[in-house]
Amino acid sequence: LDFCLRQIIPFREIGMPVRNIPFLKNGKILDIGCGSGDFLKVMEGLGWQAFGVEPDCDAAKVAEGRGLRIVNSSFESADLKGQKFDVVTHSHVLEHVLNPSLFMTRISDLLNDHGKSVFIVPNANSFLADLCKSNWRGLEAPRHLHIPSKSGLEKMVRKIFKKSTVFSINRMFLGNLRSSLGKKKKGTFFGYRRWLFPKTLTILAWLLFPLFPDRGEELV
Repeated sequence: LDFCLRQIIPFREIGMPVRNIPFLKNGKILDIGCGSGDFLKVMEGLGWQAFGVEPDCDAAKVAEGRGLRIVNSSFESADLKGQKFDVVTHSHVLEHVLNPSLFMTRISDLLNDHGKSVFIVPNANSFLADLCKSNWRGLEAPRHLHIPSKSGLEKMVRKIFKKSTVFSINRMFLGNLRSSLGKKKKGTFFGYRRWLFPKTLTILAWLLFPLFPDRGEELV
């Protein structure tokens, strides 16, 4: 279902976070690590007031040039002028920060009474993490400082948010598989450069996923 939805416009453009955000007319959304603002532009087009935080100067300038309200800073240092938000999102950001608990606590402080935070991180207990070990694409050492398990992430967010749900998704399996095999051996690895091996393993992973729903490549 996830694969099918991502082939449909605008789902393919928006990515995973939007499918867990209920529509709110004139709602305020903050995206941390917003890059050049692709996600925020889509959300703006859906009727949201879109704000972003982006530490990279070049990416922030591109986003500002698209008419978005951007703070060019790390999230920890960002001056958001006392604003409150209905939704705060971040995708593959938490694994890069020094103190995830403090990071999430600040997000909680920025939310309205009924606000919601939606984010995506790598899953330390994914199929490929076990299969590829130190060659797993999700490790990305030394850039990734923390890679949580589902149970570990649940423990952290339950201490910070009144209500929370954590689940895994498997949308990045094929890409991560190809990258992980490429790290394992230059040249060929069971013919991984051809389409048959990685796509066959991906189909198998999707068939098994309902039986092992916590073993996806990412946690949401």
